[in-house]
Amino acid sequence: AFELATGDYLFEPHNGDNYSRDEDHLAHICELLGSIPPSVYKKGQHWKEFFNKQGRLLHIHQLKPWPLLDVLRQKYDWPFEQARQFASFLIPMLAFDQ
Repeated sequence: AFELATGDYLFEPHNGDNYSRDEDHLAHICELLGSIPPSVYKKGQHWKEFFNKQGRLLHIHQLKPWPLLDVLRQKYDWPFEQARQFASFLIPMLAFDQ
């Protein structure tokens, strides 16, 4: 839905000097939705490759929270009400299953 509405991928992770594409993807998710609950990430077989015992990413320390409403308003210049409605529609589909 996001791609259809904006023409862009919601997440477009890349490798960095000190982190993998997968860890960057997790960082983008955290920036958009907030911290991933331990009950979610600990279900993954390889969670220790990405998270420390406190639930922080191992190699990406500076996250820049950017909620979906702000992404739509700032990056795509959507009117507030349109952005609010679309974010309200999309966020429940992105919520972490616990």
